[in-house]
Amino acid sequence: MVIDYGQMVKENIEGHSDFNIKEDWYTGRKMGLSAVIRCYGEERWIGTCIESCLPLYDEVLVTLTDVEGDRTEEIIKSFHSSKLRILRYPFKINKKYIKHPMQNVSYRKNCYSVHQFSYYTNWGLSHTRYSHVSSRWDADHILRPEYATKKFHDFVVSKANVRVRGCNVVTPDFHILSRQNPYQTFHVRFAKVHPYLYFTGNSDDATYYGLPQLLSLKHWHHFPVQQTLGIFNRLMLRDARVSDPIFFHTKFLKIREKNLSVKDKFHTGISEEDLKGTPTVLLPGEKISYTIPDCVFKTPDDYLS
Repeated sequence: MVIDYGQMVKENIEGHSDFNIKEDWYTGRKMGLSAVIRCYGEERWIGTCIESCLPLYDEVLVTLTDVEGDRTEEIIKSFHSSKLRILRYPFKINKKYIKHPMQNVSYRKNCYSVHQFSYYTNWGLSHTRYSHVSSRWDADHILRPEYATKKFHDFVVSKANVRVRGCNVVTPDFHILSRQNPYQTFHVRFAKVHPYLYFTGNSDDATYYGLPQLLSLKHWHHFPVQQTLGIFNRLMLRDARVSDPIFFHTKFLKIREKNLSVKDKFHTGISEEDLKGTPTVLLPGEKISYTIPDCVFKTPDDYLS
């Protein structure tokens, strides 16, 4: 296998050909917006997540890893929506770094194993059908009603990429933010599909390459095409940032509900930095005045009844 730093890795080293990524995965797409929800045991919030964001997207693709006793799949199917698709991913995601057996390359510059988080993410990305994607719309993200609109949809598909952030809530009534970490940092969560859009690395902080983050000069010699695209998009005003938080993030509620430790962090979207200050991150901070959708108070049983 030859690893090209400027391209998505499309063949896994384990030889699971059914889970290779097609060379032309980015072609023949209809104008619209797809979401990829990466799911590994998200029974608690998946129903709320889907109910909140389904009006925004033309397609919601859920990639499922197996968790015994979890009802995530049943909750997804309860929506009976033609927009929803489910794909199973039968491999365990390994949070340890996986070295290539034949080449001495940094784990952050490739993702060639089916057990790497980035390969899993890229595989899901490659199965979407629309011109713009959100590959980092996670099962614990709850879209604010103000953004579940055609107006915001059309804004997103008019841009090359859009950076947004969310509110880190710490109380079940969704009125109070974390004192230590009230808002997420800005991430590119909506992007126009192109051949150089992919994730790399093997952590929950996997990075989009081919987007404006790569204006950092230390990467230019590895990613000349992406750099050119990033600069072009900036000059053409096709990159956007939405300052208003567009979603609620329930990662700190997960800590409360499950009494999570660092050992569990990989399956929650919670970083060691988040947990380092526990219980400081769980302390109530400022009150928010955003509209709270009714679906945040639903339970898994509500979707299955």
